[in-house]
Amino acid sequence: MQLNLETKTQLTQTPEKNLFSFDINGKEYVWDSGEMDRGLDIFNSQEYSYIATVLLGNGILKEQMRDNTKENLSILQKTAGELLQPYVNQSGKGEIFSDNPSIVMHFANRASAFYETDIQALKTGRRPGGYDIDIGDRAVTLTQKGNSERPGDLIIRRGLLLERQLKENKGVYLSEQNMNNEQVKIIDAGNLEYYHTSDALLLEALKKENGEESSLDLLCDFLSQNPNALIRVYASDIPTQILLLYLLQEVQKSNPEINKIRVEANSPEVSSLNRKDAMYPELGRLNQIPESIYKTLDINLNVLADLSQFELQNLFLTIKENQTQEITLNQLKESPTIENFSRLTPYQLNQIRQERYELLQIESYYSVLGQKGVYEEIKSQNNSFGLDVPIYAPGYSIIFNEEDNSQESKTSYINKVLKAQRRLKDMYGLPMCCFKWSTASDGKNTFPRIPNTSEGEKIIAELAEKAWDAGQSSVIATNSFYEKSQDQYQSDLTPSAHILGGYALEDIITSQTVRDQRWVGNSTMTKADFIKLAGQDQTKRNKFENYFETILSTQRALADALREDGIALAGNDFGIYEAGGIFFDDTFVTIQDNNWRFTGANLAHASYELAKKQLNSQNISTVTRVIDITEKGNYENIREFLDDINYQYSDYAFSDIVTITPGWSMISLSCKNPTSVTYEMMEFIEQELVKQGLIQG
Repeated sequence: MQLNLETKTQLTQTPEKNLFSFDINGKEYVWDSGEMDRGLDIFNSQEYSYIATVLLGNGILKEQMRDNTKENLSILQKTAGELLQPYVNQSGKGEIFSDNPSIVMHFANRASAFYETDIQALKTGRRPGGYDIDIGDRAVTLTQKGNSERPGDLIIRRGLLLERQLKENKGVYLSEQNMNNEQVKIIDAGNLEYYHTSDALLLEALKKENGEESSLDLLCDFLSQNPNALIRVYASDIPTQILLLYLLQEVQKSNPEINKIRVEANSPEVSSLNRKDAMYPELGRLNQIPESIYKTLDINLNVLADLSQFELQNLFLTIKENQTQEITLNQLKESPTIENFSRLTPYQLNQIRQERYELLQIESYYSVLGQKGVYEEIKSQNNSFGLDVPIYAPGYSIIFNEEDNSQESKTSYINKVLKAQRRLKDMYGLPMCCFKWSTASDGKNTFPRIPNTSEGEKIIAELAEKAWDAGQSSVIATNSFYEKSQDQYQSDLTPSAHILGGYALEDIITSQTVRDQRWVGNSTMTKADFIKLAGQDQTKRNKFENYFETILSTQRALADALREDGIALAGNDFGIYEAGGIFFDDTFVTIQDNNWRFTGANLAHASYELAKKQLNSQNISTVTRVIDITEKGNYENIREFLDDINYQYSDYAFSDIVTITPGWSMISLSCKNPTSVTYEMMEFIEQELVKQGLIQG
């Protein structure tokens, strides 16, 4: 195969503007490459296979690769898993910045279909998101200058992003002369006709392999001189893996002792766990649990699910006052009516509740994470800290069979989902459930507050059918009746905790800001910030402190359990909620969403650390915010506005642009104040930006 390096998308440029028209199935679309800062060419999987063969077939993969066969990419991924080492911080602490220089290679990955999303936006008349620009732009936040002991970080740029960074004086071009100075260095990936920066870099690699001048020459020199450098990637997809293995291969020519490179990415094994169904027991495996070891599991609790919260409270109060046993558990099993439940003694009720809690724990061991020892480690660490908040979420996973697309397979899948819903009702008396796809993110394909009734079963059956049609495994779990913050916002308590460098970040979590089910930023929170959300009631403040410690303990346990498997970074969204049913008003603190990759909250952590230096204080808080900009809200105008904020409030506040792309931007604000005050100041900044016509109201 010969790689065609001519422009592959049929583009026609309009001379007076940076507009390109291109044809899809006979219809013409327009792409503003001036605004988007790149063209629309991409490589396909066959071309990636060819490039891998050219770059690696006579080097690292000489013994394994065949001449451009489809197996080459599988061989590539296996080798990447062996030679690209997930980064573990030698200090034993979770930190957003490394003590060693970093090479920041953040750009849109292929697996997330950013390119396809932009093309779809064009087809439907919407403005493309420009994702490769956004991901590359905000990566500047992850760079820092060096010091006398180490050189500054290196970042890959091209086009307008490169020009902007040079103009802002936030870096210099990398050269042989400044290889070890303290400035942030920049390499130009060029090749702006290609959408993905990773594709542009692969073209540079091909130039280097052909003996032509290439921007990768200096990149290889930098890595060779800094063999402990951390490679920071947005995602370790196939083009990135080709590129990193090629860098390793080239660096070994001048420094043979380098046999691996450190990458801020999880191992393939850990990455395979980055799905919701890994957190919950697989329904089909639960028949292995011997119910005979319990006395109460055959008591059906479904009548509890039909009670309102008020009715359930009255039932529990009635039982609390019972002093004489009026009914045996065997009698209740024969006739599990509300009247018979009301005749239980507190001791009998507690026996049922405790056995259901024990069942939750046993069920968790039949999940993928349970088999990896994660939940056992969480329980052990929480016990050692005296934390007794329930950490096992009632719920089940239903796995899609990729090898069977028959009608029988579809029917079986739907029936399993319905069986899981009924188990939540019968075994735990839960009134509502939540159905979600295994890959659901940002609230998409997540369906809460579905009643565990006959009507709810119809809804679940329809959702299960759609999930099967999409080839999705799914999760059906308890609905979360969230604890609320006791401030003017009355927000659901859904904080996040993070792992960086293989260790959990200590003493700090983040909260999400969500508007109309859309994530619009994060806020950093210390224990004091979090406890403040409880208001003035001391009992509630003690509970909130317990919740905070449970989140940190759970995250530490997760990192400890998976570090040897190659976990480098992860974000977990927690829920603090009541489930109802037999658990009544007990509060659960559980992981509800696992994002084991780079997340937007990492930008809040980076902004937080950078602002500590800017404000010369360790006691700060940081808020990031996504804003929809107007045509007037360009980089220069928003930069001028934030510079004015920094001048007026220089004693205690610092704001910055994290990223700005066509149509939207992210800004950060850090203050020598509690999070609540910083959050209110960010609200003020938004209002002022609206008044000046820079962002949409």
